[in-house]
Amino acid sequence: MPIKNQKMKNILLLSSLLLWATISLSQTKLSLKINHKLGANAFAFNDTVYNNLGNKFNITRLEYYLTVVSITHDGGTVTPINKIILVKANNPVLDSLTSLNITTLEKVTLAVGVHSSLNHLDPSLYASSHPLAPKSPSMHWGWTPGYRFVAMEGESFSITPKRVYELHSLGDANYFETTVMSTGVMSNGEYQINVNADYNRAMEDMAISSGVLVHGETQE
Repeated sequence: MPIKNQKMKNILLLSSLLLWATISLSQTKLSLKINHKLGANAFAFNDTVYNNLGNKFNITRLEYYLTVVSITHDGGTVTPINKIILVKANNPVLDSLTSLNITTLEKVTLAVGVHSSLNHLDPSLYASSHPLAPKSPSMHWGWTPGYRFVAMEGESFSITPKRVYELHSLGDANYFETTVMSTGVMSNGEYQINVNADYNRAMEDMAISSGVLVHGETQE
């Protein structure tokens, strides 16, 4: 009798392990890739372009916080992600998000900035590798305003001599979400969400020919 019980236990254990393995193998890795663009070309610091107002400019610094809020898949199922990425326009972004059971990917919801629940916490409490830990140059403006959601700097060449511009966006009011439709691309067994980020469009309808220096929640 004890031998039969032991065999039964072994069978149940083996069945459980096989079931767990099947569930694990059915999960698919999901990653986000950002293609840095400046108009039709790949992004590069100091390249000059024109915005839609005819203002000629370049970019010498561009960093921003991107929050991957959620993905929608398999007929409208929404899975929260809530991962923060510190994007630097000169560095490739291919960031692993999660692994889950997924058949079809439909869209991804992204937000520029840091959610208010995290925007006013102490940066020194994070490990140095964390996106919200202290950085150099700084991406934190102070406890009250929180983080610089975007730090964009460069030069305008529309008038002589050239003028410097600085646009540092901060404040909870500038946190906004947007949804990008994407079926993803299957690559090496994982879904890759490809997003084109055209930084020339950051300057649309913005008169920067005389130089703009704005650090805050409003204006440009």
